[in-house]
Amino acid sequence: MKRIFLLACLLVVATCTIISCDTLKSIPTNTTGGLFSLNGTWRLTSTTDANALVGTTLTVRPVIGNATAKTIQNNTYCIRENDVIWKTLKSNGAGGFTASALVSACNGTAVYQDATIAVASTDKITVSSRTATNTELVQAWDRVK
Repeated sequence: MKRIFLLACLLVVATCTIISCDTLKSIPTNTTGGLFSLNGTWRLTSTTDANALVGTTLTVRPVIGNATAKTIQNNTYCIRENDVIWKTLKSNGAGGFTASALVSACNGTAVYQDATIAVASTDKITVSSRTATNTELVQAWDRVK
């Protein structure tokens, strides 16, 4: 009887562990396997979109999976402070991230495009997306210390 109980307990623990791992993998995250974190404040330093938003800062907070505008410069996207600039941040399994990037908030409608965030170094990232008019958009962001 004790042997059956012990085997049943081990089976329950193993099942919970497997289910938990799959569940944890599907949760949005701001980190890449614990090696790199987007959490903190970032400043846009260059863009291929006529310097739109250069100088703007945003903040990524732990667990939330979004980045919100903190300060705004050269605002041709009609973005307001505290707008969600990157939403549904997720690690892509290749050392970077995927997200939906806000590319226009004009005309009362928020327009998001799929984006890929590549990690250049601990303090530099590159965001590749499309503009609201569907042209290539590449932005360089530096961590604010």
